[in-house]
Amino acid sequence: MMKKIKYNIAGQKRVDWFQLILFLAGLFLVSLLSIFLGMDRLFDETRQERLERQELNLLKDKLTDVSQMMDEHQEKIGKIKIKWNSRVQLTNRLIASKSFSMTDIFNMLEEQIPDGVSLSSVTMKNDAKSGIQLDFVSGSFQNLMELYRWLARFRLSILKESVTPKGMAKSTILIKLKNEKN
Repeated sequence: MMKKIKYNIAGQKRVDWFQLILFLAGLFLVSLLSIFLGMDRLFDETRQERLERQELNLLKDKLTDVSQMMDEHQEKIGKIKIKWNSRVQLTNRLIASKSFSMTDIFNMLEEQIPDGVSLSSVTMKNDAKSGIQLDFVSGSFQNLMELYRWLARFRLSILKESVTPKGMAKSTILIKLKNEKN
């Protein structure tokens, strides 16, 4: 049998519905695939932006913490600075109000104390106005009298004199020193 040949001589071609549906289905699938890939890429960018935003927020939090720590340290430094400034001011006031040098007094005493007389103790308050209390021990009153004559220029006050059972003369005196600055 022979195949029949069919000719369409009509003005319009007949639509092959199967091919059209197949073409539209393929076009629809390609469109869906493009939309899906575009959305996935959009979500990837959104995820990346979200991760970057989270990292930025973490960095902001760290910066805030560091700023707070720096403020706390600045406050501590300020307190320490105030404390040390007050100590330095006190020290400067003490230096400025210093009326005599203990080193000079000891050097002078060392040179002037007669033989046979020993300085056993020195008591002094923190201000020069109260004077210096000196305790001496000597083998004789004669040596103490010589010491008294020399110390008389310092407004000498004899607070106590005694003799020990071994015959040693003891004396406690108070001297007032002049202010070296005046």
